[in-house]
Amino acid sequence: MTACETARAGGRGYIDAAYTLGRQAAAGAGLEELAGAAVETLGRELDCPFAAAYFACGRVQYSAATAEAGSALAGMPELLDGLTAAPAFLPATAAPLLCGRNGSSAGSSLPAAATRLAADMGIAAVYPLLVAGNLSGLLALGARSDGGGYHRDELEFIAVVGSLLATRSAELALADDLDRSRDTITRNDRLSSIGAMTAGLAHEIRNPLVSIRTFTQLLPEKYDDDEFRSTFLDLTLSEIDRVCTLVGELLTFARPDGSESGQLVDLNESLERTCLLLRSQARSLGVELSFVQRQDSPYVHVDEDRLKQVVMNIVLNAIQACNGGGTVEVSGNEYMCDGERFVCIEISDDGPGIDESTRRRIFEPFFTTRGEGTGLGLAIANEIVAGCGGHIEVESTLGEGSRFSVNLPAEPTKADDGVCGEATIGHADRTTPEQLANG
Repeated sequence: MTACETARAGGRGYIDAAYTLGRQAAAGAGLEELAGAAVETLGRELDCPFAAAYFACGRVQYSAATAEAGSALAGMPELLDGLTAAPAFLPATAAPLLCGRNGSSAGSSLPAAATRLAADMGIAAVYPLLVAGNLSGLLALGARSDGGGYHRDELEFIAVVGSLLATRSAELALADDLDRSRDTITRNDRLSSIGAMTAGLAHEIRNPLVSIRTFTQLLPEKYDDDEFRSTFLDLTLSEIDRVCTLVGELLTFARPDGSESGQLVDLNESLERTCLLLRSQARSLGVELSFVQRQDSPYVHVDEDRLKQVVMNIVLNAIQACNGGGTVEVSGNEYMCDGERFVCIEISDDGPGIDESTRRRIFEPFFTTRGEGTGLGLAIANEIVAGCGGHIEVESTLGEGSRFSVNLPAEPTKADDGVCGEATIGHADRTTPEQLANG
């Protein structure tokens, strides 16, 4: 075979190999898997026993190497730091960097210090893996088995493989950043919900304390009155239990999620407790908030903290829509669809209603019709519900009000044999009045 024929055969092989790697990346291959395939492909196609990849960007990290290059992985972070400290040596567009004089002029050269370190590691060429223009990883190759340098077509093949790896790495690094941003927004929304109810809860707690204070002031002069003492004791215990329940529910909602795993939750009880937290906020705006039990104990397998956040966001939105007077009603029921059990949480109000253009955008992040609103409450509620495999339906008539229906797939109820033997009811670990009273 002539030299030209060999070159053409090699070029064809490089295209096929790059196509195979591209299909793996497009199919959503994990970084470890893709990096392993990349170094194995480079080693095979370029007759290079030494090939390694290293990447570190935030929480996204991976490394892979052929057997001969395994020992070099320990030095890759130092080499990466050395190149990061000398950004002027990086080409404007990612391209292989050559160590010393190995290869043609098609590749750029490493700085002297990095060249010495690379030579000690047995590296002849590196490809920078960039994320948003920042050096975040390296694809490294040793010398070829025949001792020859890397020529233009081989350097181009290295660049194609490196580009595939860098693109996939950047995608996952950006996805990780997005996940962290989403978590931050969700936490901030939870804090915003807590802030919205705090003023109302303070008023709700103040009322029973005023009653206890009044009876306590009268106690010395009516101590001999058995009926008064009995009434005082009953009222004091009742009001203290009420305060403890309110504080306990607030602590439960404010507690950070310990796990995203689902729990078997009594829907009616969870909705009733959430309404208890928001009732004082509703009263402060002249709105009557009520919970209506339509069925006995429908159960749903869900993270109760997230369920409460969904209900709280939608109920607060309804209360604010009725500002100045109106009613908000919350209920839950269970239904069958295509042989599967679902639960539906309905939140309805008799406010001004939602026009069609607003309804189409109501779940968009940062969309709000209120000057003081963030536009995140309903967007987060919708995302949480979608993450649980459910959906939210909105019905509204101008001048008559709106109804939000939160539909979620449900677990079998407690009545079914063997279903709940090991399940944890979502509210089982909430703070009780007795626990608060005992410190």
